Amino acid sequence: LQYTLAETGGGIPEGNLSSVGGPSPGGVAPPAGSSANVYSSCPLNLTAPVDNDTDPRKNLRAIEFYNQAGTIATAGTTAQRVVQLGSAAAACQTYFGSCGRTAGTLFTLAGAGSSGNQRTKKFNNIKLIPGTDCLFDTGGCWTHEKSAQLKSVPQSYIDKIHTYKCKNDCKDPTSPRKPDNPGCKSSRDLALQELEKELVQGIGGGYPGSWADLLQPGDALWIYNGWAGCTGLHSIVFVGWGKKKGEAQIVQGMNGKPTRSGSVCLTPDCKLWQPIIKIFRVRQ
Repeated sequence: LQYTLAETGGGIPEGNLSSVGGPSPGGVAPPAGSSANVYSSCPLNLTAPVDNDTDPRKNLRAIEFYNQAGTIATAGTTAQRVVQLGSAAAACQTYFGSCGRTAGTLFTLAGAGSSGNQRTKKFNNIKLIPGTDCLFDTGGCWTHEKSAQLKSVPQSYIDKIHTYKCKNDCKDPTSPRKPDNPGCKSSRDLALQELEKELVQGIGGGYPGSWADLLQPGDALWIYNGWAGCTGLHSIVFVGWGKKKGEAQIVQGMNGKPTRSGSVCLTPDCKLWQPIIKIFRVRQ
């Protein structure tokens, strides 16, 4: 990594950015500065081919992205740089691994602080800036290591989230598939509806709308999307609000797929919405 992660100045690059904004879940326009700038084409000169299979520590396209990220990570705050880098990673079809590892990688490249001990070492004779060593560690970078938890549903819900959908397809050898829980739902939609009902009743306080109103561009979220995986959870980076009420514009990653932009509904304003489980805010 041949740049300073905290480097600022120069403003947001021009020429290939489009604006994403829209109303908040409550119908109120977002505060000034909260709209996102999203790249419509790759702003970096990446020569390695798109590769969604190779471990991100050895993925040549990802390493090229690491080394060039400082040329575009110029926004004034860490959260704004998360949004810049997330949209660039999606436009460049860069692979950072799982959803959680993708969010943590974007936080790292944006210059987020680390909750753990920062080690300085070398990779291919490049001296890594403290806090970026996780990019080349087996475990990778993870959202919770680079952020402060703003909101979380009670742990009792998290512990059983994987049981709502039948036929859990977890392939992690350390988390072998367990027998279906009595009462599990046969479809994704039914599993979502069951958990949504329980969370709305159990958490109260205007959930989920009151939580959605707290979101700022650059926040990372755990959501439940009805996937029958090891934990049943998915990590996303919030970019801004879309045109439809409750519709969030996001950046996300997953195993075997490049980083990509998209949208997800986070409130009951949509017929099928995906409940927020945790909200993380980047450490400055």
